[in-house]
Amino acid sequence: MSRCTTVSCPGKVLIAGGYLVLEPENGGLVVATASRFYTVVRDASTPSASPTSSSSAPELRIKVNSPQFVEATWIYEARVQPKEGLDLVQVQDGASKNPFVQEALEAALKVSTAMGKPPGNNLLIDIVGDNDFYSQERGKPSSSSGVPFNPPPFAHLNTTLAKVHKTGLGSSAAMVTSLVAGVLLHLSGASQQEALDQKTLRLFHNVAQYAHSRAQGKVGSGFDVSAAIFGSQVYYRFAPECLQKLLDQANPSTSSLLAGLSPSSPLWKTSSRTAGRVEPFSLPPMLTMLLADVYAGSNTPSMVKNVLKWKASDNDSDVLWSQVRDANLHLGEVFNRLQQEAVKNKQQYVECIKRLASMNSAEWTVSEEPTQSLLIEARDTIQLIRQGMKAMGTAADVPIEPDEQTRLIDRCISRCNGVLGGGVPGAGGYDALWVIVLDATESNGAEATPAESQLRSLWHESTEMSVRPLSSKARIVAGFAETTDTITNENLSGLRVHDLRDVTRLQDVVQDASVSLYTGLP
Repeated sequence: MSRCTTVSCPGKVLIAGGYLVLEPENGGLVVATASRFYTVVRDASTPSASPTSSSSAPELRIKVNSPQFVEATWIYEARVQPKEGLDLVQVQDGASKNPFVQEALEAALKVSTAMGKPPGNNLLIDIVGDNDFYSQERGKPSSSSGVPFNPPPFAHLNTTLAKVHKTGLGSSAAMVTSLVAGVLLHLSGASQQEALDQKTLRLFHNVAQYAHSRAQGKVGSGFDVSAAIFGSQVYYRFAPECLQKLLDQANPSTSSLLAGLSPSSPLWKTSSRTAGRVEPFSLPPMLTMLLADVYAGSNTPSMVKNVLKWKASDNDSDVLWSQVRDANLHLGEVFNRLQQEAVKNKQQYVECIKRLASMNSAEWTVSEEPTQSLLIEARDTIQLIRQGMKAMGTAADVPIEPDEQTRLIDRCISRCNGVLGGGVPGAGGYDALWVIVLDATESNGAEATPAESQLRSLWHESTEMSVRPLSSKARIVAGFAETTDTITNENLSGLRVHDLRDVTRLQDVVQDASVSLYTGLP
């Protein structure tokens, strides 16, 4: 096998902070998912002569393949220009364009070249996402228990990328980030330990934020890229001026791009007010977050535009905005206190979770027992955030929590035991929903809880919307480590470096490295 670099990044769920996270002073609670996006980068053979000229050396060619989709192969030539320029030109006649792939690839190549690591070989790159990034086969469960449809890993979706329905886990950000990191790592030859150095991760983050913003035509909030690098977190966004000067240039030079995105740049230094920051956050142990795909979709840019218009024009908007901000921060504080309680008094914590998991959360009563008191506080705060976001949507005439979603989430809470709360992630709308349940099994997610089985059945029975539970792999599980009282949390992890052979079925679906980069080209 040719030299190979395999990198993955998680998807994300913003459970608190939607819209408010656009302002740097407001934190958002971001949970990284177990579902991940993978990039596999390999050296490919370089032909002895260019297919377009027998007298000149060939340009570097890069083939990017997305094997889950129809017509999802993009072939580029990297062309070095005078005065530190590098252009990436797609060389297929009539082929589809993918600005997210092209911008990520070009940014990574420029930064690597500026760091003295220019590409020396043709490259073959495969990009694949876990199934839960995309809506899979629709239909009812095979049994009344609500068992989800589980296709094989990295299933072929039998459609083009333009037509696929996404589930809202942040596939574009996870793909861009894994592609940027994969190319930079492959060209640098860095070890896995070097790849996970904080300074290196911050460079990956900055380059991916730039590429993602360039591809979508604007500077977004950036929490999805940040989660792809750093995992679960309280996210405070960076200032748009960190990127705007570079985005205003049609074709930044290699050196100016590195200078503008380096972690040592004045705008990106951790001590700078413009750089943004992340703080530790995770679900407390014995809590599980379940996710569902709502097969409808929403126009997020339009929703953001209307909410910001309302905020600027309504004199009373600041009151509601502040109430939601305070509730968001409080939920993070409560979860942190639950983490501390779980470590300090594990036995009492476990007993309380087991007791409350068998009851409807409306029946939880005020108690002097710390864990129960904190869980009630978390339950009420989640409900307060929902009410605030619903009111914001009504005032802005935006379906942040649509009435159909409200009724479904309310049914989840009222009909199932052990449900801490639920909501619509991110900007809301008809994309997805999340529910947090207490896990009394102490199995760290190895088996479904009674609440999970009830919820899956409830979702499948929905008549107002087409709701599909994401696979069991998409559960976000927090538990205790097997041998200690420390907390283990699969979703804490951001970027990972893998051996290709260690990821189930990944080696089977990536393209054969012997395939010519010039097949079908003039």
